[in-house]
Amino acid sequence: MPPKHFNADDHLAGAYAARDENLGPLAERASQLIALRKIFRELIPASLADACEIANVRNDTVVIFAATSACAAKLKQLSPRMTSLFQTRGWQVNAIKITVQGS
Repeated sequence: MPPKHFNADDHLAGAYAARDENLGPLAERASQLIALRKIFRELIPASLADACEIANVRNDTVVIFAATSACAAKLKQLSPRMTSLFQTRGWQVNAIKITVQGS
């Protein structure tokens, strides 16, 4: 059974992009984000899982979108731990930026 946050469309899109040489860099980037999101899901409390998402990685900064300011506050508390664990898993992360994305 696929993980809770597995999206078959994302997987198929990545496979399609990987076959096209012009889309290769996009496929690689998508794969990196998917891998980082899997680690992120392992690190955060289950209560936050539906309220936040990794949006991007820019240079050495992970950008996370939070649904509410309360979620963002909790993520900020967890930032040092997340940074350390990302580094332990081989990611060159030195900062985490959290942005509240209201609905």
